[in-house]
Amino acid sequence: MDVLKRTFSFCLFFLLHLSFFSTASTGEEIVSIDESTLNKYLKQKTITSIFSARNSHLWVGTQQGLYEFDGATVRVYHSNNEDEQKIPDSNISGIGETEDGRIYIVCHSGRVAFLDPTSDSFVEVNMRSITSRRGATKLLFSFGNYAFLEISGEAVVVDLQSMKENSSLASKLAIHTSSKIQKIVEVSKGILIAATKSEVVRIDVVEELVDTLNDAPSESNIASVATIDEESFLVLTEESQGHIMFLDSKRRIEKIDFPDIEMQEITDSTYHNGSVWIGTNSGLAKISLSTMSPQFFHAKNSPISHNYITKLYVEDDAFWVGTYKGLDKVIYSNINSFNSRNSGIYDDVLAIDQDIMGRTWIGTYNGLYFVDGASRIHTQFPSEQLPDHRVMTISSFRNKIWIGFEEYGVVLVDCKTLDTSRLLQPDTSSMSVTKILHGGNNTTWIATYNHGIFSTKREGNPSTKGYLKDESIIAVYETSDQTILAASEENIYAKQHNHDEFFKIDIKFEDTNITPTVFSIGEDADSNIVLGTKDFGIVTFPLRSVLAKQVEAKPFSDSSFVNRSTIYGILQDEHRNFWASTQDGVVTIGPKGKLIHHLGKFDGLQDDDFNFGAYYQSATGVLYFGGVNGYSRFHPNDISIRRKVPKIEISGIFSSKSPTTPTRLPVSVDTIGVSKSTSSISIYTNVVDFLYYSKNRYKHRLLGLEETWIDNGTNNIATYNTLPPGEYIFQVIGANAAGVWNNDGASLKIVVHPDWWQTRWAYASYATLLILFLWMALRWYRTYVLKEQALEFAGEMQSQAFRVQNELEEQQDMHDAVIQAIHQQNRATLDLVRSCTVGLSSGYTEPHDMSGELHCFEMLEERYYYQSGHLLANVHEFTEATISNLMPLSPVEPGEITCINSVFNSLLPAHYAAPLAIIIYELLENAFTHAFDAGEIARYIEVRLEHQKEGPEGDLSLVLTVADDGKGLPHSIDPYRAATPGFAIVRRLCDHLNAELLIQSLSGTRVTITIPMTS
Repeated sequence: MDVLKRTFSFCLFFLLHLSFFSTASTGEEIVSIDESTLNKYLKQKTITSIFSARNSHLWVGTQQGLYEFDGATVRVYHSNNEDEQKIPDSNISGIGETEDGRIYIVCHSGRVAFLDPTSDSFVEVNMRSITSRRGATKLLFSFGNYAFLEISGEAVVVDLQSMKENSSLASKLAIHTSSKIQKIVEVSKGILIAATKSEVVRIDVVEELVDTLNDAPSESNIASVATIDEESFLVLTEESQGHIMFLDSKRRIEKIDFPDIEMQEITDSTYHNGSVWIGTNSGLAKISLSTMSPQFFHAKNSPISHNYITKLYVEDDAFWVGTYKGLDKVIYSNINSFNSRNSGIYDDVLAIDQDIMGRTWIGTYNGLYFVDGASRIHTQFPSEQLPDHRVMTISSFRNKIWIGFEEYGVVLVDCKTLDTSRLLQPDTSSMSVTKILHGGNNTTWIATYNHGIFSTKREGNPSTKGYLKDESIIAVYETSDQTILAASEENIYAKQHNHDEFFKIDIKFEDTNITPTVFSIGEDADSNIVLGTKDFGIVTFPLRSVLAKQVEAKPFSDSSFVNRSTIYGILQDEHRNFWASTQDGVVTIGPKGKLIHHLGKFDGLQDDDFNFGAYYQSATGVLYFGGVNGYSRFHPNDISIRRKVPKIEISGIFSSKSPTTPTRLPVSVDTIGVSKSTSSISIYTNVVDFLYYSKNRYKHRLLGLEETWIDNGTNNIATYNTLPPGEYIFQVIGANAAGVWNNDGASLKIVVHPDWWQTRWAYASYATLLILFLWMALRWYRTYVLKEQALEFAGEMQSQAFRVQNELEEQQDMHDAVIQAIHQQNRATLDLVRSCTVGLSSGYTEPHDMSGELHCFEMLEERYYYQSGHLLANVHEFTEATISNLMPLSPVEPGEITCINSVFNSLLPAHYAAPLAIIIYELLENAFTHAFDAGEIARYIEVRLEHQKEGPEGDLSLVLTVADDGKGLPHSIDPYRAATPGFAIVRRLCDHLNAELLIQSLSGTRVTITIPMTS
């Protein structure tokens, strides 16, 4: 044990001063170890077994429980559980998987249980029916359907398919082993190597053959065995030796000495990535077989959870370490990280720079350190030479290192002598310095948190000028055109090289009215300014737009993760890629804004969280980033990111009608059905990547509801509320912490079943009932309509009868009124005519015949109309009938007389029409009888009746004209005094109508009578 202690003491010293740099000098990958974040789920942390199943789930056995991790959630099995997560015994000694994918566990008590995929719970098998051996049980190895168990120190082989002991193989194994088997490993398919203290045995499981390898190191006590490749394996002995052996017995054994490792305390061993890993009860050792350089990990120099190593497990690129106090992860990278454990520097690093001597200077919140380029050893600068131990910024120029402190301003350190001096111009003793920038034109810019920003001349006549004295300046940068950009907590200012003052830049950020705090400023090769902001990622705008004093900043990256990050530092490599430190690791962004890398603590960085101002790029392109747990250093060309596409699966579903825990979905399930009455459904997904599972990212969509991908960030649960009935396809894609996306993803068909009242049968029933109801309603309606139509028809018939009766009565009354009106009118007219003929007998020899006037009345009666209580007559029709009736009285042929009826067609009141009818009759009778002689050529007879109005305001009159072109009146007859009945009746009727009579006899006879309408 003294030897072991001395060995590890030497190794600790070696590690603290050399190991982290020696790997860099030899070109090997840098290896570190850290606690797994899965430890927080382990109730009891003594790891007894580690196993990765075919579905990539990680199973971890402890002394007090079994844990299954799927990449997002942990399922805990314990003997005290009363649900499907109950197991027979919580002390797990081994975990395996059969060829058909059944997980089984072996408990220390000898109990064995299988995970039943149907019930999703472990079912214990009856070991008493398999073997008679009893006692403490350990799973030595699991191969296909064979389990190699150690029960009370004896090897037992169980066929897990038939659940019977393979006594033949076990007996052969017992023949070739004199002591209990310490470890079994698989070298090639079906070929196992078992090691005891003194023998190495080869087992052919397929052929059930066992033989002892005689060339094994018989003179040494064997401590462990590890597989190297399919042809060779490594046997470790307690004499600090390793023996590389081959399945081909003709190949010579290669012997290796490990002088710095005490082999008696080996707990496990394995081979990985060109190195032998040896777990002991005092830490973990790594020996490269190519360089034979050792590296040791224990609690004093690494974050390993405990020095006692219980289990080493390698699966593809995953390397897990089990200890007494938890689960750890081995990390391979090309990133050097330094902190208080491995270099002695204070963990909170705030500034980094290099001087002309090749030294790297590290400013922390508790002191200043430098790494000498020759010895590569971290040395703390004497604190008594510094006014403050809180170093905020470092900037090298020629042979001076400018150090800015949280208080007491700026101190200059001579790179050669390491002497210090205070900056005299300006007096910075009261300044809280945040950034020092050595710009062009012999000018150094000093940004402070309490006095704005100052410029000072580095050489020659010292001159100092202060700017923005009321602002807290966080970042300062000089652009390619020598414009100085200064950022405070709320504003950004610019000063052109040919101007004396700063001016404020009005920056409008896309999609927000908030002006984010700027932590870092940079410039790309296309003269675009890039700003690292708080919570808004990297934004960019053209340098040329600064002159306008108003710019529009746009997100530089297409990654939503980057656009929500806080960017502390920005550096650009030779490939124009940007490397940015954030609150969640370091991201690499291409020139077009595409996220390339996302490095985290498990990629070898000091931690996930970094500090603003703590970033630097050396002349050789090496990048430095400082944070809360030291600083990290790497060259961009050396970074190789895990490109293995992670597996993604849909692991469970939770609905408002399900139990309080999600229902696990077997891998074979590709369709699920839920009821529409389910108010919400949550789908659990997981990226099966355990390196940094809390940083795994997810995108999902539900085809049938949405077409675009929903970026769910690190949330692995997709929830949908109140989905309408139908079929949907849920799709999910994911990325691991390194940013490697599985774009094939996983999918699940979701059928939302309608409630029973929304099913097809329900709708068919509804349709049937509706049709029946409509039929009955139609029947009732038809009956009702027929009845209503009959009643309506009867009512209409009765109404029509009443109407006809009323119309008949009205017509009868009208008829009576018409007859009476005609009678009265005729009587009045006859009285008028009679009065006109009184006295004619005294001057006329023959008595007057009234038959013509009576016939005139008959013709007029046929043209009477009764309207609105008034008796009207159509004089035009009367005139037409009179002409036809009197034409035969002419001595000439009727065809030789042209008769013109120009009487208007309007109806005329009877008290005008009756006298006019007698006048027209008398004048036409006289014209037809006396106007033309036989043998003469007749011309025409015209009757005209029209309205006439004298001026706009004159009275309305009726003008009747009866004219002919006959022989005219004899000279002996004076029409105004003639006693002939015709002219006498006309004169007296004109007097009755108060009409004006004009008789002309020139070329025929023209009689014009003007009757005032008011008379």
